[in-house]
Amino acid sequence: MKTILLILCFLISQIALTRAEEPDSTSITFLVLDAQTNKSVPSAFILLTEKKSDFSTDDNGSITLYNINTGKYHIEISKIGYKTLHYDIIIDSSKFNTCLIFRLIPISFSKPTVIVSGRSFSSKYDEIFSNIGNLEGKELQREMGMSLATTLKNEVGIAIRSMGPAPSRPVIRGLGGNRIMIAQDGNDISDLSGTSPDHSVTLEPFNVERIEVIRGPKVLLYTPITIGGVVNVVKNDLPYQRSEKTTGMISAFGESANKGFLGSYNITVPYEPLYIFSNLSYKNANDIRIPDSILKNTSLKTLDYSFGSALNIDSVFASASYSEFDSKYGIPGGFIGGHPKGVNIEMFKRAISLKNIIHLHYEFIDNIELQLGRVYYNHKEFESNRSLGAEFVFTNYNGSAIFNQNRTKLFDNGSFGASFNIRDLKMGGYVFTPPTTSSNFSIFTYQNTSFENIHLYFGLRYDYTGIQPKPKITESKIGKIHQRNFNTLSASASVLTEITDEFALSFNISRSNRPPTIEELFSEGPHLAAYSFDIGNPDLNSEYGYGFELTSFYKHTDFKFSVSTFAYLMPYFIIPRNTGKINFAQILPIYQTQGVPANLFGAEIIFDYYFSRNLSLNTNFSYTYGELTEIKKPMPMIPPLKSITTLEWKNTDFNFGLRFTATMSQDRVDEFEEPTDGYITFDAFAQYTFPLFNFISNISLVGENLTDRVYRNHLSRIKSVYPETGINLKLLYKAYF
Repeated sequence: MKTILLILCFLISQIALTRAEEPDSTSITFLVLDAQTNKSVPSAFILLTEKKSDFSTDDNGSITLYNINTGKYHIEISKIGYKTLHYDIIIDSSKFNTCLIFRLIPISFSKPTVIVSGRSFSSKYDEIFSNIGNLEGKELQREMGMSLATTLKNEVGIAIRSMGPAPSRPVIRGLGGNRIMIAQDGNDISDLSGTSPDHSVTLEPFNVERIEVIRGPKVLLYTPITIGGVVNVVKNDLPYQRSEKTTGMISAFGESANKGFLGSYNITVPYEPLYIFSNLSYKNANDIRIPDSILKNTSLKTLDYSFGSALNIDSVFASASYSEFDSKYGIPGGFIGGHPKGVNIEMFKRAISLKNIIHLHYEFIDNIELQLGRVYYNHKEFESNRSLGAEFVFTNYNGSAIFNQNRTKLFDNGSFGASFNIRDLKMGGYVFTPPTTSSNFSIFTYQNTSFENIHLYFGLRYDYTGIQPKPKITESKIGKIHQRNFNTLSASASVLTEITDEFALSFNISRSNRPPTIEELFSEGPHLAAYSFDIGNPDLNSEYGYGFELTSFYKHTDFKFSVSTFAYLMPYFIIPRNTGKINFAQILPIYQTQGVPANLFGAEIIFDYYFSRNLSLNTNFSYTYGELTEIKKPMPMIPPLKSITTLEWKNTDFNFGLRFTATMSQDRVDEFEEPTDGYITFDAFAQYTFPLFNFISNISLVGENLTDRVYRNHLSRIKSVYPETGINLKLLYKAYF
């Protein structure tokens, strides 16, 4: 379709010449495409400044203007949900095929449980923070890796917790585990990746449309933890907006370091008023290459697919979907505290989801979003002889009701609602944590209002969490195992001041709460693939603390920058610490869960400079300082100072660039924690967008660690034997229709 459209664009411009009535005038055809999907953009607004005239594109995203005088023009192309494009063009009557193609960059905005792309921002706060930690379009394709964490690794403030290539998870400002919620289209992905470093994230990044990091008061729509953040993966495979066309995407990916490959597709087929949608990805990777050798038992295979149907009529949207995630991967071994030949993991998740949006258009309530879901999860850990060492099984039920408000005299807009989550967890093998049911019920609200150039945002959330072991154990080595109940109240408020058109300041204050997990309370025994002997504490209280953040923004014609400083003061911080002791039955280090006072301080800087319309420089810096205040020792597993600099040249269809990453050494370590040396790595990339048959295609070639530098990730649990990947070439092809 797009190839035909490009041909028509040429033909229309030729035919249009016959209608030119003046010798010094000509005709010009505009074709406007979405820069992310390369789909046509209908009803785009085009303004010719010199003519003081405006026009809009048709359903195919094109428009032809006749009898345009030759000369220089400044044009402005805009549409709600896209960044406005300004461009200077020269119309020359000697050029007989004046056909111009423009691509608008979409601006995305998140609602509580449904993330809708292609709408205007819900607030100035969202607009200013939209470029911090967000990936979409060509940038997302360039950064694409074999996991969500490796895809995000070059974003400011983000590091990777890992135990091999497969079980990696993003860490934000030194905070990891379930302090960082990972969501898909606004809903928790429901796995155990936040509880242990050997558990992989049950989400494939290849079929996603956008990845965004949500911070500030809005996180309270998702979680009571305000000091971390929400990594929200937006698939948008549900047809929230009507379309009469079949749309979709196919992609193929390969990388050299593990001889890995991936193939995927997604498709939405309209059958008014129903829509059928489906997506699938398959990934296969061998043992990964590190400088001068191969790291054994690091292969992985993953099959991820989903399908469903949706009903989209005037006032109601309803959908039902089914998905499965099946993954097999290895954890390397062969060192003290690790299994001699490593551990093999088999993980399976099945999910059923129902969603409903009812558009009321009342004076106060615009719409209601309803969601129900059921997840079955099974994680098994095998020794090399296939004997079962550990098993984790749960069934999870969740639901939510969100009421989205219209503008009122008091608030610009906002949301309020309630949610529940019930999980039955059982463990087997040599894991001796008792079967436990956890129940969570919450109510929450997020509101914002503005007074001229001052914008206020606040969120409030109450959670009840009950954790009930079966059976209760009055006597155990770790203490009395009994039912625990937690009532928590979290709050967050931000004020954003637009001091001038170019300069703004934002300040956030928050109180965060996090009930302890089942594993933190009741673990007692070896965890095979984590290479640790875990001891819980059944008397833990809820983790709580206070967050403070000051951010400044400046935007000029040729450059822009932002500087954020933050302080997290945690009177009670739950953390597993290496005791330095060894359980000699399994020869595993003993990790004891503790609640201790801790503080984190840090800063993030982003600087962009535009040498010209095509050439730009981007630099970001991230630094976190953590301390266990009571014993005056560094917090464990804090990422070192890191800076990433990217030089990029780009035009409409082609871009290429160089990037280098500089990481300082980390010698502020906890007891029994290994320090790591600093390093510098170099990358290069190139991307090209082109029409092919009935598709708009994009191809990305990325070279990582081109000097084959030996370096170690400080947040890796196996960094003593596992340096990071050596030189790696990645090739990604995506085609949209």
